[in-house]
Amino acid sequence: MKTLATLIRLQKQKLDVLRRRLGVLQNQRARQVAKDESLVAERERELQLAGKTPEMGGFFGNFAKRIRQRREEIAAEIVRIDEQINATTDQVRDVFGEMKKYEIALENRRKAETLERHRKDVSRLDEAAARMHRKQVEGE
Repeated sequence: MKTLATLIRLQKQKLDVLRRRLGVLQNQRARQVAKDESLVAERERELQLAGKTPEMGGFFGNFAKRIRQRREEIAAEIVRIDEQINATTDQVRDVFGEMKKYEIALENRRKAETLERHRKDVSRLDEAAARMHRKQVEGE
């Protein structure tokens, strides 16, 4: 029984590590999405500025190209992070499933031990009752 309890404890530790990693990945993803949104807003501000001042219009093309490249890099980073999130989520699911198997096995073992103790108690009581009955029969 100690072995199963130890395995459960180890699985819980693995699960905690994986969940923390998942949290870190989700935060990284959120930061990348925020960067992308910031770039979109910056491009819109620059586009409006370029429309108001014609001399700035000549610079907007290069600026827009750099923004587009940066957004592509961010999108690639988001895809990479999503892949890691999916892989980590799969690991969480696997570790959780293993932990549940161990917990069920431990619970079944405890139930079996309880039933065995109950069976032994009933057997002892039956034996004691039989002895008492023999004493009564012999005493008559």
